[in-house]
Amino acid sequence: MKVARLMLFVLFLLSIASASFAQSDEPIRVGVILPLTGAAAAVGPEVQMGIEFAFAQVGNEIAGRPVEIIFEDETDDPAQAVARARKLVEEDGVDVIIGPQLAHTGAAVGAYAEQAGVVHIALGAADGPESAHTFYPGSGRGDAYPTGVFAYEELGARSAAVLYADYLFGEQSRDGFVEAFTELGGEILSEQPIGFGVADMAPYLENIGDADVVAVLLLNPSDFAFVRQYREFGLDAPVIFISNAPQEAPLLTAMGDDVIGMYGSSWYSPLIDSEENGAFVGAFIEAYERPPGMAVHVAFSAASMFIAAAEATSGDTSPEAITEAILALEELPNPSGVVTMSEGRVAIHPQYIFQADRLDDFYVWVPIQTFDAVEPR
Repeated sequence: MKVARLMLFVLFLLSIASASFAQSDEPIRVGVILPLTGAAAAVGPEVQMGIEFAFAQVGNEIAGRPVEIIFEDETDDPAQAVARARKLVEEDGVDVIIGPQLAHTGAAVGAYAEQAGVVHIALGAADGPESAHTFYPGSGRGDAYPTGVFAYEELGARSAAVLYADYLFGEQSRDGFVEAFTELGGEILSEQPIGFGVADMAPYLENIGDADVVAVLLLNPSDFAFVRQYREFGLDAPVIFISNAPQEAPLLTAMGDDVIGMYGSSWYSPLIDSEENGAFVGAFIEAYERPPGMAVHVAFSAASMFIAAAEATSGDTSPEAITEAILALEELPNPSGVVTMSEGRVAIHPQYIFQADRLDDFYVWVPIQTFDAVEPR
C-alpha cells in the first residue's frame, strides 16, 4: 500500500516536471495588430520593423522560450481590429496583443482584451485603459498639454486655430492643447475637424482666421496637403503639430523644404542626446541603414516592455503575472528617457518639442525643449 502511494506521488512529481518542461518549450506567441491599410497605413511598415527589431535584440527568445510573432492588419475600423484580435487569441493562442496604432481601434481591442483576459499593450495614446491588463504608452490629452504651454509661453501666441483629425485621438489631442492654451489666457479662434482621407486643405485654411499659431493633428494625406498648401497660401503664423509630429523619415522627407521651421511634439527623436538612445539608434542604423522614427520607437518600446516583464516572470506569460511584472518595473525600457507606468496603466514620460530642419540629406525634427514626466490628464 505504501509502495503504491509512493509510486503515485512519484508519478505526480514527474507530471509536474513534464508540464513545466513543456511550458518552457512552448513558444511565446506575440500578436501584433498594426495599420497595413487605412488612414495610418504609412506607419505600418515602421511598426513592424520596431517590433521585429526589439525581439531580435534578445535572439527571439525569452526565458528559454522561443518567440513567435503574428502580424494582423487593424485597417482603421474598430470592428475589423477586434476581429483580428479575436483571431489572434482564439485561433493563434497569443500570450499578448501589441497594438493597434489608432486610438479608436485600440479602445475597441482593449474592450475585447478585458473579455478575453489577455495582456494588451497599445501603440497609440489614450486617456484610460479599457482592461485591467491593458497598457498605453501615453495620454491623448496629457501629451498634447505641453504644446499649448509652448505655444503661449515660447511662441508668444495669444490666439490659435486648431485643425484635428476627426477621431478619438484627434479629439483628445485638441482638448489637451486647448486646455493648456486657454488656462494661460489664450483664445481659440476656430476648431475644425478633418475627416479621414481629406487631401485638399484649402477650405480649412481659408477659415483659420488671423491666428497667432496654428495647431494641427492630421493623418495622411491631410498632413502632406496641409504643409504644402500652407506654404502655397503664403501663411506665416507658426505651425505646431500637437502630440503627433509626422516624424517618420520617409514622411518628413516627402514634405521636403515646406516643413522646415514648423514645430512638432512627440515622445521621441533619434537626435535625443543620451547614451541609451545613441546605442538604440546605432544598432537600428546598422540593421536598417537609416535612423528610427517615432513609430519604430513606440513599437520597439512596447515590445521591450513585454520582454522585460516576461523575463522578470521567468517566462510566465499569464495575464496576472505579466500585468504585475509591468507595474513592478521601476523604469520601463525606453530610448526616449525615463518612462514609468502610472497606477492607471498609462505611461508617464518625457514629451519633446521639435522644430523641423534639414541636416545634410535628411529632414529631421530637432529637439528644442523637453517636458519631463508628462502625466495622463
